Amino acid sequence: MKRFLFISLAFLSIMSISMAQPIADLTQVKVSNDNSPMLTHKSNGTWNILYSGSISGKMTSPIGMVKFGDYLYTASAASAKLYKIQNNTAIDSFSVSGLPQSSTTGAYAIGFAHDDSSLYITNGNAVIYRLNSALNAVESTITISTNAIALAYDPKGDNGKGCFYTSTTNGGINAYSKTGTLLSSITSTDIGFSTIFWNMACDTNGYIYTLERAPQYISRIDPATKKVNAPIHYVTDDRPAWETYYAYGLYIDGNVMGVFYMAKYFIQYDMSTVNQLPDNGVHIAEANMPMFHKVNTPLTISSLCELTGKNPLTSFTYNYVIDDSVYTENITGVNFANYTKAFTLNHNTTYTPTTNNQKYTVTMWLSNINNSGVNSDTLTYTFETFSQSVQRNVLHEVFSASTCPPCKPGNANLKSILDANDNWVCIKYQMNFPSVGDPYYTSEVGSRSNYYGGISSVPHMFTDGNYWDGNTNSYTSALLKARIPIPAFIDMDATFNYDGNKKFSTSITINPLKTYGEGDYRLFVALVEKKTYKNRHPQANDYNLTNAQLFSQGFDTLFHHVMKKFMTSISGQSVTLTENTPVTVNLEYEFKGEYRLPTSASTPINHSTENSVENFNNIYVVYWVQNYKTKEVLQAGKAGKASAINDLQNIGGNVMLFPNPAQNMLNIVTEGEIEDVTIFNVLGQKVMHANTNQIDITSLSKGMYIINITTDEGMTTKKFVKE
Repeated sequence: MKRFLFISLAFLSIMSISMAQPIADLTQVKVSNDNSPMLTHKSNGTWNILYSGSISGKMTSPIGMVKFGDYLYTASAASAKLYKIQNNTAIDSFSVSGLPQSSTTGAYAIGFAHDDSSLYITNGNAVIYRLNSALNAVESTITISTNAIALAYDPKGDNGKGCFYTSTTNGGINAYSKTGTLLSSITSTDIGFSTIFWNMACDTNGYIYTLERAPQYISRIDPATKKVNAPIHYVTDDRPAWETYYAYGLYIDGNVMGVFYMAKYFIQYDMSTVNQLPDNGVHIAEANMPMFHKVNTPLTISSLCELTGKNPLTSFTYNYVIDDSVYTENITGVNFANYTKAFTLNHNTTYTPTTNNQKYTVTMWLSNINNSGVNSDTLTYTFETFSQSVQRNVLHEVFSASTCPPCKPGNANLKSILDANDNWVCIKYQMNFPSVGDPYYTSEVGSRSNYYGGISSVPHMFTDGNYWDGNTNSYTSALLKARIPIPAFIDMDATFNYDGNKKFSTSITINPLKTYGEGDYRLFVALVEKKTYKNRHPQANDYNLTNAQLFSQGFDTLFHHVMKKFMTSISGQSVTLTENTPVTVNLEYEFKGEYRLPTSASTPINHSTENSVENFNNIYVVYWVQNYKTKEVLQAGKAGKASAINDLQNIGGNVMLFPNPAQNMLNIVTEGEIEDVTIFNVLGQKVMHANTNQIDITSLSKGMYIINITTDEGMTTKKFVKE
């Protein structure tokens, strides 16, 4: 991704195979389980920990790890340098001549392996680099057929000649001879899920242990069957405080397995306890049931389970207890043998709760697994009954900035999801970083950031407070669709008025459909501008950049749902939630002074004397009720809308096309929101239709075309040439 002129260019990027993220950002991230092979990974057995702590000493962007001779070694991703480690301390470092920076990942080293005499490195190129005995120079290279991320060596492979295993950028593993001949491939389809393995190691049985950087899953793969043959271990289960850090190093040395993080965290396991599986075993990972269930209707008791024993699951008794009654079901003739996929079990006896507003506890377990007398673990789950509910509106609180390149695709991703769904509310807080920050940053934005623990990276979004949080680029329509059906027990309605000048008023009625007892429940109300343009990167003017140039540099020029002012205090207004006892809250706010565009986030708007509203007709109100302690949003809503455009105006001067001529992608930059794009050839025949500002014209023949562009501010006709 090209950086803007005044953004310091990241000197290195390791691509997360999307594939570019500054190395400085690769130490810690807020992780999500979007690409996880299972909803929950857990080993049934315990991996005994030999050491847990960190490695001291000066190291820059350490990545990978190997035990070679008497020492541990790691490398710098940012330069051709190795670090020697003894007693959990980096005691020496030295440069490695001839080790290039990878054009694929931007790293100098990622994977490590060794045979009896030499140390080998991969870095994302289609090369395995063999170091000399002093480990300060590349002595020879082995050319392979695909780019290699991680590296492992099995001395028993290739019929005892020894072979290398490399991970690929498409989630697979290749086996190579010591001369670089491709011996075999293991695809992500073979494995059962798709991810990138950032380090690997082989044990004495020839099994391949793989490490995902985040979440930090360790899988064991049998090259003979090309399948995961043991439960997947989640390092965070052992060290929850390390969850948000990237793990890049994995090695096995005799009875020790080590995992190393770029943040220098380090954990060692006793290999004698790793994946020592019983013959029969099942783990009940989670309940596959709603948190709320309508009273006097049957509920299916359902669970997600995982195999934890050596043998496939073929028969068992499925049990659950509720209200001191035990329900059993004998099941035979099944075959669950996959370690990478959780399987669903539905009990054939449903349960019908009869008491409203009651919490019920159900305990589930399997017994007599495979007629062995072995039982699974137990899972206890609590659900609550209700008699009336309303449709949930899902709140999206987004921390973003016009100075943030990743915010542009994140905002586009979120917009595409919201445009395709109903029952959502969105509010965006423009932050004071990176660089000079967004001009529309305010102290209220800072307070909201602090409420969520202090936002340290953007874009970042909180959905319904505590339902989902993470980078907006990782948000999916499936996550929204899973949240929308969850019943809400607060019915909210609002009126919204604008005096035609700068004063807004709202009356919000909250009608609880159940009583919420203990808890700190608060109403939040904010005025939001539907779209803004002027808060583009503040330093763009210093370089006399047009919107087209700014857009091409990877920055947004149009912003949606921008928070302007809270009508309640930033801490909200306390409300009492008693069943069928409506509460009405009346609020008003008048913007002060004249519009000002701050030069940076360091000179924010002073609401007592000025404002940053670009168009008062675009203001609407967003409101929600939130458990202030747990951060759960109980219900959200919005009222008011931008003034309608009755007569489309010609906006030709406000629309730009680039590049023109174009070969593949044609970009449209406009201050308005694109509603329709139609392309005609010179004969007047319609050849393409779209509603986005990026159009793939690869399929068009070379020549001149006419493009009609309609936005919410008007329409224009332009010409462009396809090369």
